[in-house]
Amino acid sequence: MGIFKPLGEMVFGVAGIAVGGAVSVIGKVTNIGIVKEIGDGIEAGGVKSGAILGQAVDGVFGVAEGVLTVDLQTAERGFHEITDTAKTVVVGAANNFASVASGVAGAVSGLAEGDVPKAKEALQKAVRTSVLTMFTVGTVQQK
Repeated sequence: MGIFKPLGEMVFGVAGIAVGGAVSVIGKVTNIGIVKEIGDGIEAGGVKSGAILGQAVDGVFGVAEGVLTVDLQTAERGFHEITDTAKTVVVGAANNFASVASGVAGAVSGLAEGDVPKAKEALQKAVRTSVLTMFTVGTVQQK
């Protein structure tokens, strides 16, 4: 493992704490639960996002080093880091898309049934996942 993965975890972890913490505080002060939840999610997703991006950078450097030194094993390790990163991001994006679609479908269903609390909860799930996906890379949003 290279230096960029732990560096990414640290930098994005700090950024996640700063941004997520501020959003969370706004949610607490305004007493808007979904805003607080989004802030908490940004905070939690920062480290994982940094690790994912750092792993990709490590992979690029591994491939470059392997090519420059004509070391096929190093290049192959770098390539595997890049493909693992891509898989993580694609799977996370697909799961988040499914979560948003499920939330929207639940909201429509709730409205059709006249169940406003169900529709509101489902729509909040869709909004929360959508917003968190913009701030985090490759992390699967739960709840």
